[in-house]
Amino acid sequence: MRSLGYFNLDSTHSKAVHANSSEDLKRSYLSYCHSNQHSDYGVYIDSGSGGSNSAWSRMIEFIHESRAGYLIVIPGSSHLGKTLEEQVGKILELDAISCEVICADNEFPDPLQNALRGSNAAALRREKIKEGMKAKAAKGLGLGKPPYGYRIGADGSFRLVPEQAKVIELIFKKYLSSPDGGVRTIASALNDEGIRTRTGNRWSMVTIRDILRNTAYIGTYRRFGLRIPGSYQPIVTPEEFRNVQDKMQRLSHGRGNSKAPPYLLSGIVFCAHCEQRMMGVTRKQNWRRKDGERSVREYRYYQCQSRINRNQCDYRTVKADFLEEQAILILHEKLLSGDEGIADESGTWVADQKARSHTQLKALDKRLIEGVQRAASGSLTLSQLRNGMLQLSNAKKVINDRINSTSHENSRDTIMKSNGQKFLNEWGSLNDQQKRELIKLLVNKVKVLDGLPELVLA
Repeated sequence: MRSLGYFNLDSTHSKAVHANSSEDLKRSYLSYCHSNQHSDYGVYIDSGSGGSNSAWSRMIEFIHESRAGYLIVIPGSSHLGKTLEEQVGKILELDAISCEVICADNEFPDPLQNALRGSNAAALRREKIKEGMKAKAAKGLGLGKPPYGYRIGADGSFRLVPEQAKVIELIFKKYLSSPDGGVRTIASALNDEGIRTRTGNRWSMVTIRDILRNTAYIGTYRRFGLRIPGSYQPIVTPEEFRNVQDKMQRLSHGRGNSKAPPYLLSGIVFCAHCEQRMMGVTRKQNWRRKDGERSVREYRYYQCQSRINRNQCDYRTVKADFLEEQAILILHEKLLSGDEGIADESGTWVADQKARSHTQLKALDKRLIEGVQRAASGSLTLSQLRNGMLQLSNAKKVINDRINSTSHENSRDTIMKSNGQKFLNEWGSLNDQQKRELIKLLVNKVKVLDGLPELVLA
């Protein structure tokens, strides 16, 4: 088969190999052609990122002029670019002009698989570290921060912290003795007695619940899928732990996960009294009607989080439907009146927008890897991969343009006006998720005072 050799002396592959001169690469290429009975039609060597007069450009021009397909032999996919996107882009560019790419790598000759191996180098290093941690875990030795009630001794094993162990015993006993579960009651009791967590914070419902579910307290070590009973001194008996799990399961039975509408103000609504977030809470009420039939109704509220988790603040709740309706009406009025929101001299708004955009770029990079993996396994054709790459490229361009635009003067005003028009003109056609995202773009904070919202625009 007619073949062309292409090398980039600036690639990570060339830098990693001891013999990386152009003559060494040529000899390796010719040896590969001889071994596989390919006909050499030339070698193209770049020493940088390229350009209009680069060896890559000259090779592409030669292929177009000859109107023939070639086998392009490269040492590894890193010679095609520094990123996975660049490497795949050049593989697809060659495929579009009837050329096939192969790597002179006996282990990974397929260029897509070779490119994935390079992009997974960091993941492989993490895997090696993880394997070392697994070996340590297999011996029952502590890794990272130990559970409350324990410390890691000089030999790496768990050792009791007596005063903390007494708190763990108290939590389990209180839970088993309370008729209604009492997770909130336990947190409240510990806080009232002045008992604090290891970091000096107040106890929350979540912390208590996590402790009650942790098998560490019966001396069972769990890590990386390993389960090693009797690894260290337990704090509670297996029977006590089992009774707690049975009770938690019994109390949670029947609650289910209903398809309730999302809380539109989630993450941006705050209690004006204590400045803590308010979180969405769903309650169910059961009653028997006069005809003997049972009725069930679900209620949605926003409730002060410090009251829920740490027994601070008062019992402040407001119906979710009412609060959301009022917030939307106020936002509508503010946008119609031309309210421009708070000044942003500190650049916080710009930083938030850029952070959001970079998160979206990472998600697109993940989709790229998934697409290349499918193409490398044969479940996706190169033509399909090319279409997907084009869509990803267009999406990245939009996001990068947005990042650049947020750095320009008056960019905040332009973007906010665009979002405001979308709210005023398209609100009724948006789904719940789109509505929530749009509100977060327009509203910086919703403060709730005496059941009524006060909006601060972004």
